[in-house]
Amino acid sequence: AAPTAASRATAHVSTACYPSLKGWRAPILLAAVAAGICASLLLPQSGKANTLEVGGGSGYSTIGAAVQAAGAGDTILIHAGTYREQVNLSGKSVTVQPYGDGAVTVDGQCQREHGFYIGSGTGQTIKGLTVTNTTGASIFMEAAGSPKPASVTIDGNTLQNFDCTWSSQDPASWGQFRGGVAAWYSGSGIHITNNTIRHRTSGSPYGSADGIWFKSNDSNPS
Repeated sequence: AAPTAASRATAHVSTACYPSLKGWRAPILLAAVAAGICASLLLPQSGKANTLEVGGGSGYSTIGAAVQAAGAGDTILIHAGTYREQVNLSGKSVTVQPYGDGAVTVDGQCQREHGFYIGSGTGQTIKGLTVTNTTGASIFMEAAGSPKPASVTIDGNTLQNFDCTWSSQDPASWGQFRGGVAAWYSGSGIHITNNTIRHRTSGSPYGSADGIWFKSNDSNPS
């Protein structure tokens, strides 16, 4: 029997993908399977690292939105500007860094606790950014999920004006963990390199936190 229009269309797709089938009068089932395989070859390949852009009139308007859309191994490039948000990197093995067209600042406005928060996951990288005006640590890690934060790289950032609302002179209220980088029972492989951490030593409030603070014990080593 002569092939129908539908079967001719399917056979056309299959022979385009598999020239060895050219000239065959393949059964509809074989042609449909071949077409399905061919179509799958046109889909984006999983596992391939991508680059996402934030700001600059293209891509995403916030860093957080790009992080949520990113997959493992992706890089998020941020155009110059000030971003007023707290970015949650929990469970996201991504790199966050400037696009290269100017300074990038994450500003907590003395209203948000952190610039970057990591409660779980491994392999996050934060590099080349300024984080300022946070009520807690500029970058904070804690074992809030599984796996706990590990193999995190914090490189080349400027971290300043953390613990920006502390005003008491009572040593009992000091919060060393509200520092530039703080980790509460994080995992191993935390790399903190080439950062500028500015601790206010004068003015009001001048802050009570340490520049870098880690908490661990025998049961939860860092």
